Amino acid sequence: MKKIIAHFRAKPEQIATFLKQRNISQSDAEKYGLCYFPDRYALPEFIRQNESYYREINFLNESGHPILHNRIGIPMNSDGIACRDISGKSEQKYITLIDKGLRKSDLLYRLDENKEAIKQAGYAIVTEGQIDEWAFEKVGLNNVVSSYSAIFSKEQAQLLSRHTDLVYLCFDNDTAGRRASITGWINALESKLKVLFVNKFGDCSDPDEYINKYGRSGIDTLLSQPDDMYKIFRNLNDETKEKFLEKIIDSFSSIADIEYISDIFLKFNYCPKKYMLKLLKRIVKTFENAEIFSYVVNPKNNLYADKTVYAMLYWLGIHKEKNGDMKDHLPMIKSLPDYRISTGDIMNILLEYRR
Repeated sequence: MKKIIAHFRAKPEQIATFLKQRNISQSDAEKYGLCYFPDRYALPEFIRQNESYYREINFLNESGHPILHNRIGIPMNSDGIACRDISGKSEQKYITLIDKGLRKSDLLYRLDENKEAIKQAGYAIVTEGQIDEWAFEKVGLNNVVSSYSAIFSKEQAQLLSRHTDLVYLCFDNDTAGRRASITGWINALESKLKVLFVNKFGDCSDPDEYINKYGRSGIDTLLSQPDDMYKIFRNLNDETKEKFLEKIIDSFSSIADIEYISDIFLKFNYCPKKYMLKLLKRIVKTFENAEIFSYVVNPKNNLYADKTVYAMLYWLGIHKEKNGDMKDHLPMIKSLPDYRISTGDIMNILLEYRR
């Protein structure tokens, strides 16, 4: 990969039009080590001598011809190159070359360079594309990385969690970008990252366009008014909400801290019966103890069956120990929404687990 990056290093005259269109300076092009793949070029000797490797990393097709033409190459550290079409004719905006054994989802663009700025700022900004990342750096915001695509993966969340506990997802202002933001939030659950969203770019389609138009003051204003997942969730239709809940519950299989999960569901304040029961099974299997349910399933305590699941979630959210008095919290529990969970539902789950 390093040989490709060195051999195809862009010359100023080769990429001048692209830089002007994107408001990128020549010094920035040198800073980011841009490559250029022209329409036609002869294969260098080092590629001809090792064609099998260059097929594996997607540089050559099966016939031994290069697949990159009229593209700007953005090095992904020394692990790969994200190659962006500049002809406007290709159906693939990006083609990625990456070393064997690696995936884009394992990497974050500019993390090594910007991890100290992330620690100092106390949060990280995550963009879809590298050019969006450059736009933030251009106005002095260096606590920024790119996920290389409209996906913020579990692996990327884990990488960032070593440097911060707060992430602003700043994806494009389109349907794909908004969907990717929700998926990114789910993927960050396991790392317990708090994720906020900044994508209200008005008449602009992405952060790069917005920053070029409104500058540092404009993006600072957006960063000061982020949305959280709970606000976005409330504005989803029921079908989308249920798909979202399914993904969240499925992601819980690797999360040991049920208090964290319980807090999420209480804040959503929405969960149809089948998802509540699925979540309850996860809780029962995690705590391996029916004692915690003995109080809330007792009709004498005036909770009634309909409140039991929420009551259990609330219990788990406020008690780190398996002791304490539920009576102190009855007023709050009685005010929780009614999801028609019966005592029979609860007991069936307990019996199923005990078998």
